[in-house]
Amino acid sequence: MALPPTSPPTSKLQHSILREEPDARLKQLLHELQPLREMKSQLLERVKILDDLEELNHGPIFSEENSPTNDDALADALSELPAMILGLSKDIRFLKHKINAMEVERMKYRGKKTMHRVGVLKELLKGYGGSQAFKQLQCDLGLSPSQFTRLVKCLDKRIFEIQRRPGAQRGEKMLILK
Repeated sequence: MALPPTSPPTSKLQHSILREEPDARLKQLLHELQPLREMKSQLLERVKILDDLEELNHGPIFSEENSPTNDDALADALSELPAMILGLSKDIRFLKHKINAMEVERMKYRGKKTMHRVGVLKELLKGYGGSQAFKQLQCDLGLSPSQFTRLVKCLDKRIFEIQRRPGAQRGEKMLILK
């Protein structure tokens, strides 16, 4: 035996609940939709701010609108390149000249005694075969440890090289004539 099909609601109370329920549900959805719209607008503003910051820090963002599509823009950029290279080469020459002047000026400040000691040191190193321990050179020149240290600081590093003596005592160094 089959159950009889249920009849549609016929009471007034049931009709009013069905009519009010969609309206109430619609109002509830609209009420929830409003904060979502505000959040969306805030997020869009934030994205715009971040895009502006990105453009400020790293240049314009690549897009179809701001990409160089014509050959004229490329030709303009290439025409400026030789001038930029020329300017950089002038800067390099100026800096090299300035460095050379500083080296010459540093050499000027050496006294006669220091220049004489450097010459004697060269001759001693040539006699020893190009290298010798600091202690031996210090004794040969008749200098105190502090005087020899100051003399070593004045040496031209392009001509002289300082190395630790292999297999020797701790802190023992050698001066080598290049």
